[in-house]
Amino acid sequence: MNEFRMSPYVEVDGVPSYKDSEILELYRRVVAEGCAHVFRDRSITGEGAFLRMAKAQHTAIYVAYVRGETAGCVWLNRFQARFAQANFFTFRQFWGQDALGLGRHCLRELITMRGDDGAFILDMLVGITPADNPLAVAFALKCGWKRRGLLPFGAYDAEAGASLPAVLTTVTREDV
Repeated sequence: MNEFRMSPYVEVDGVPSYKDSEILELYRRVVAEGCAHVFRDRSITGEGAFLRMAKAQHTAIYVAYVRGETAGCVWLNRFQARFAQANFFTFRQFWGQDALGLGRHCLRELITMRGDDGAFILDMLVGITPADNPLAVAFALKCGWKRRGLLPFGAYDAEAGASLPAVLTTVTREDV
């Protein structure tokens, strides 16, 4: 078995690959671990909103595993042309080398996915990380993201009621 793996939340012939309760557990766990700041813009305000996001037509969500244990979640949204925005969280017990290995694995898998016709699905992934979260920025760079600049109002902090600078990062196949 591979040390790192990601599995898509998809529906095949009307049957979902994960039960709603399994997707909701991802959200419940990230909140219980005090890591819900990943949703600081309040685009996700509760487990119902998380489940709706996971099922949204223009979202591709994957459950991430380390040595067979559920370790977190990665999702793509904001698809445009041949790129999408990537979002990622890992549970606390996997922080450190496991999260780094998982992050690198997920980037490689996502950027090298091919469609039924054999063509690459995406040419680039985009990351937008609040600039006031240097640990998340450093983690992204260690995983293989490339820093491209600063978006002056690229993130929103709902608690503060204000937009804030965000670091813009990208990944292409050449980067991984």
